Amino acid sequence: MEKLVYRRIEVHDQRLQAGLTDPPPILTPRHSPNLDAAANEKRGSYRFLSTSDKRSRPDYTGLDGAPTKKKRRRKDKTKGGHGANDNTQKEKEAVVTQEGGSSPATLDEVKTIQSFVDEIIQLDYSDAIQAIKQENAFSASKNIQTRYNETAYWEIIEKGADLLDPKSLPTPKGPLDEFTIAEKVATERFMREAGYGLSLANQRQCRLFWKRLCQMRKMGVDKILLYRTKEFDRFCKTYPSEDGASLVQMVRLWEDMYGLQIKQLESRVIQESMGDLTGRLWPSEPKRLRISHVAWDGSSNQCLSDEEAITFQSRGQRG
Repeated sequence: MEKLVYRRIEVHDQRLQAGLTDPPPILTPRHSPNLDAAANEKRGSYRFLSTSDKRSRPDYTGLDGAPTKKKRRRKDKTKGGHGANDNTQKEKEAVVTQEGGSSPATLDEVKTIQSFVDEIIQLDYSDAIQAIKQENAFSASKNIQTRYNETAYWEIIEKGADLLDPKSLPTPKGPLDEFTIAEKVATERFMREAGYGLSLANQRQCRLFWKRLCQMRKMGVDKILLYRTKEFDRFCKTYPSEDGASLVQMVRLWEDMYGLQIKQLESRVIQESMGDLTGRLWPSEPKRLRISHVAWDGSSNQCLSDEEAITFQSRGQRG
């Protein structure tokens, strides 16, 4: 303690000899002669600040604005090299119909459609009904024709495959199936020119479906293919591809069982379209005649009387 007091007196005397009468400055980061303090100031140290300065109100200026960092767009990570392309192609196929490549109507066709509606409005009630019935019948027959044309698509594709140069065909990829690389390329070309969607899944499905329809027609399936429904198409498309032969045989059996009934229904429709409505009078479920079993079953050979039975037995013994 005595050394410390003596040191302070010595420093005070030296300052008076030098003519310095003002009190020495307080050691702060700005006035400290210590090099370490200056270094701490540059590093932002606040160890020399008073407690009130340390506990001053924090300043959050600039932290409430919108973030300037841009978010990165995540790329579509799909297995295989055609994942992103297939997704883009599926979006394009939303405009193209699955059943056929119907192109948009031209300006002349649009005017024709609108003029037909204007003509119907000007007709009387009975004439307007007749015109609508004829137009609906024409549309139905056109739809049947278009769907039946699909049974010939595969033969057209095979003709296109024969025209391809084997040297220009790409190298086969993936597992082997019942189709050659030429048939696959010809199918894609046919679908592009006919207006069908070109995704890999749609090409694979159309190849199988059109080939099965062609095989059914060659096997003699007629009425079922002519009047087939969307449910029938869905059944064929979801049928296992490796069991294609069994599918054709199954539909051939259906043709044998129901072909005659479909033909009878077809004839009734034709007669009704010509004004003959007798078919509507036919019972939908014929009533069965109730006849006694004894009246038609002669296996027991019952006799009307005992005398007849005795006579029958005596004749049998004589013979």
